[in-house]
Amino acid sequence: MKEKNVFLFAPVEETIHTGEDIIESGTSALEESDDPDDDFDDDLDGFYDNFADEDEDELYDEEWDFSDNYIVLTSNIEQLEAIAHAAELLRADDEDDDFFGEVIAVLCGKTVAEIVYADKLLEKTRAADVNVKVCGFSVEKNSVNPDDIPADVEIVKNGIWYCMEKQKEGYLSLGL
Repeated sequence: MKEKNVFLFAPVEETIHTGEDIIESGTSALEESDDPDDDFDDDLDGFYDNFADEDEDELYDEEWDFSDNYIVLTSNIEQLEAIAHAAELLRADDEDDDFFGEVIAVLCGKTVAEIVYADKLLEKTRAADVNVKVCGFSVEKNSVNPDDIPADVEIVKNGIWYCMEKQKEGYLSLGL
């Protein structure tokens, strides 16, 4: 006869049987019992009673805790216009002026070299109150002179790292 391990669920105060116990006693784990103390349904009723204490209305009426800060990582400078437009739309939808917070756009990759000539795009991001930052790793790798980057564009050590740090602070992030 081939041995199988069978595990039964039981309340903590009862003995938990393994397949070895059943094989030694000669009883089957699937046999029905006439013993009222051995009623599997009663055990389940007790299990589900643990969840009955929660008031269902309370579970659904809780306020959601969404962040009001956003960070976007992009490797295409042309997307700054769309990011600025999205920020304007979000602010327009914020009727109470108490939900919408900061929007940060982080440029990474070869596109950081284009920030030097992106005056019109930067005007749009400024008007939409979007903070533009560039990846310092990309600046160095693409031999961009940090002095050529506009003064209001901050250089962060590494754009991906910066986004991860902001996520830890609760920012909602989007990678483009």
